[in-house]
Amino acid sequence: MLNLDERTTLEVKSSKLTLVLTILLGLFFVPMGVGSIISGVRSGRVTFGLGLGLAMLLLFGLFIFIFAKARKKAVRYFSASGIGLADSSEAPRVNLLRVVDKIALRNGRQIVWRTELEFAGGRTAWLIPNKISNFDDIYAYVKSLPCEQAEEAA
Repeated sequence: MLNLDERTTLEVKSSKLTLVLTILLGLFFVPMGVGSIISGVRSGRVTFGLGLGLAMLLLFGLFIFIFAKARKKAVRYFSASGIGLADSSEAPRVNLLRVVDKIALRNGRQIVWRTELEFAGGRTAWLIPNKISNFDDIYAYVKSLPCEQAEEAA
């Protein structure tokens, strides 16, 4: 187990790739959706243009919602005193009730697609492996925490 003293923190290094890809996706979907709506209205094919444009904008909005939820529930760091959360608050380690690995089946193999940290009071925080560049170090530390460890199907 990695022991963290009063001066040491274990920082969760988030990948910026998701943010960059979201921006690029927005640069495609938003102009295409708005353009489709305008084109449909101008040509008189309102139903098709409006439907296609709204579908593009709603799909992008759904993606933004999911992305924002994942960022809001992210863990930022681990320290001797607690666990730093995305909203700049810190949850004391004594409030950590359990760690739950959400397991998914990919290409015939079981993988951890999300690790949830559950705290007293119903609050949860997430660690998403493919979004964290130092996930192996983080995961080793989380698995050594003195709390209940569980696995659940996704």
